[in-house]
Amino acid sequence: MADAEGEDKQDETDGERPAARFEIRDELPGGRLVYPLIVNGEMVWLVLRGHMTDELCASVNEYLRHIVDSGMWDQQDGGFTGDPRDAG
Repeated sequence: MADAEGEDKQDETDGERPAARFEIRDELPGGRLVYPLIVNGEMVWLVLRGHMTDELCASVNEYLRHIVDSGMWDQQDGGFTGDPRDAG
C-alpha cells in the first residue's frame, strides 16, 4: 500500500493490497481538499496535506484494512479506473 507520501509499499500482513485506503498528498487536482479515485480496483481517497494528520491517516487505514480483511468491504466499481463521478 502507499504511505502518506504516496510511495508504494506492500501490506506486510498478507501481501495483498487493501481494497480501500487514504493517502495524504501535497497537491490535488483543481485545488480540491479530497479527491477520490479508483486505481486498479482499489478505492483511494487522496487528501490534501494539512487537512488530515499522518496519524489520523494511518488510523483510518488500519480500520479500512480490518473492514477489507473481515469481508465487510463490498466494492462494486465494475472495473472502472479514475474519478468515481465519471463512472456514469
